[in-house]
Amino acid sequence: MSINHFDWKPRRIVVGFDGTAGAKDAVELCRAISAEDAQVTLLDVLPYPGAPSATYRLLTSAEFPLPEDFFAPATSRLTGRRIETLTYLGSSPARVI
Repeated sequence: MSINHFDWKPRRIVVGFDGTAGAKDAVELCRAISAEDAQVTLLDVLPYPGAPSATYRLLTSAEFPLPEDFFAPATSRLTGRRIETLTYLGSSPARVI
C-alpha cells in the first residue's frame, strides 16, 4: 500500500490575522489546504506602544476587548474547523508565532 502525499491535509494550522486583505488571503489558503475538522488558531498581534520590545504576552479580553466581529471574516470562512482566537501584545508577529 503506497501513501499518496498529495492527499495529506494539515490538521493544525496557525494563521496570522489582522483583518487586512493579506490576512484574508491567508485564511483562504488555510481553508484550501486544511482538513475540514482541523484545529485552526487565528492569531492577532498588536504592537507595543512606544519603543519596540523584545518581549510579548497574551492579552485577555478584559485587557483589550476586540470588537466581537473582528475575527468573523475568518471564522465564517473556516466552518467545520475548530477555531481558537488569540491576541498578543508584541513588536514582532513573526516572533510571537
